[in-house]
Amino acid sequence: MDDWRSSLLAARDAAGIGRRKLAELAGVSTETIRGYEIGRRHPRQESLESILAALGVARGAANAIREAAGFAPIRTGFGGSPTYYYGLEDVVGQVEKASWPQFVADDDFGLVAVNRPLRTLWGLPPIERERSRHGRGEMGLFQVLARHDLARHIANWYDVVEVVAGFVKGRPAAPAAEADEDVFEALLVEPFRDRDARFIGRLRAAYDSAKPIAPKIRWDYQVVWHGARGGKIRFHGIVTPANEREGLVFNDWIPVDAESWRRFQLATTPKA
Repeated sequence: MDDWRSSLLAARDAAGIGRRKLAELAGVSTETIRGYEIGRRHPRQESLESILAALGVARGAANAIREAAGFAPIRTGFGGSPTYYYGLEDVVGQVEKASWPQFVADDDFGLVAVNRPLRTLWGLPPIERERSRHGRGEMGLFQVLARHDLARHIANWYDVVEVVAGFVKGRPAAPAAEADEDVFEALLVEPFRDRDARFIGRLRAAYDSAKPIAPKIRWDYQVVWHGARGGKIRFHGIVTPANEREGLVFNDWIPVDAESWRRFQLATTPKA
């Protein structure tokens, strides 16, 4: 298919640039531009990239032209930059900037960073102290929730479990990876092994009823927190990448309305 040729010509027309000017900006000959547009020549990738850059073609349209011309699309414009992703040290400082609860977890739901608002809501010590006391192997999100008996404060706990199960079922499996059921057992059932059979049964029922969630760059869930102070607080949990290479994601618990913000502030304000 030669759709890329007409798209390239349309991009040049939209930019209001003649062939001679475009050739000068892209560092190619005028005849090269003409050859691409009329179908006489096929571009080298380097030349095509120079032309797309000179025209300032938006990433989506540029990727369509690349693929139609037989080249791989560019998935991110910044993935090669060493400063694009948040490093392990960066996320610790970043989460403390949020005035709402925020934490960073890894691919195995291990807690990497937890900000002060969430530590206050959960009644947790600084994460470094928690890690030194229990060890890195005991810093899974659900291990921490179980250790501090926090699941009882999440009024929609089994709904949250179902969302997590859907994420586990939907994410791509690594070669020779454990079955989803085994991952779920280790992730969620094992930390709560001392609970009664009814509690464990409902965990497994939530897993069984969960539908796989197709992987997205952003996904979300709802949390209804019911603490000793403040009453019920409704949060919109939003998960976004922090470092795809390291498998780190931000989890933001954002109060959904003014009343939830008021109750959150009441719950996290030190008593006089």
